[in-house]
Amino acid sequence: MNFISTLSQNALSCFKRFPLVLIWVTSGSFFLIGLYATDDYDLIGNYEAISLTFVVGVAWLIGTQFISEGLEHNSFSRTVFRGICLTLIGLFYYYLDVLSEDISEIEYSRFFLLLLAGHVLVIFAPFINTWNAQKFWNYLKSLAFSLIRSALYALVLFIGLSVAIAAFDFLFDVKFNSYIYLQNLVFCLGVVNTFIFLNDLPKPIASDESVEFNKAIEVLVVYILI
Repeated sequence: MNFISTLSQNALSCFKRFPLVLIWVTSGSFFLIGLYATDDYDLIGNYEAISLTFVVGVAWLIGTQFISEGLEHNSFSRTVFRGICLTLIGLFYYYLDVLSEDISEIEYSRFFLLLLAGHVLVIFAPFINTWNAQKFWNYLKSLAFSLIRSALYALVLFIGLSVAIAAFDFLFDVKFNSYIYLQNLVFCLGVVNTFIFLNDLPKPIASDESVEFNKAIEVLVVYILI
């Protein structure tokens, strides 16, 4: 009961801090899971634009939240700021789905550039209002820990569910669709990984404790996170 109570409290506090991110990730993940459940390759291809938009929007929404916290927005300003971010993400979807005749290498290149920019935003967004090198390295340490921990949990869950699916298929001849393992991956990465990652991030985002890094470690941490 204590575990369930703690889990519920963590989920509630995480949702209060990142409501839009968690709604976005959860709805996007289950949309993709439902889309792959159709087992229709052509139909999946028709929704490629919205799939890419869901993916690219995650980091930008997290970064937007960090900027809002750094600027100490009130509730109204934070809502407006989130609305602006959603509008920009919507314009990217409009570009992919309406303005582009087909999603080609150019569109994929722009997608990856936006994805990379979103991750860079997450790294530097908390310090948009004031720069503190010591807090920055503490934040990178927290960020790296959260990434590793969430990835480990998601990987263990993915392996466990995949083994269970394979066992049902082998022992009971249960027929799953051809995208079942991809659906499993989307759930573990989209829902579980993101929730644990966001829940592990401290607030305030960084402390004043001294953290010592030599030059090699500094470069390594920055390149890993980017």
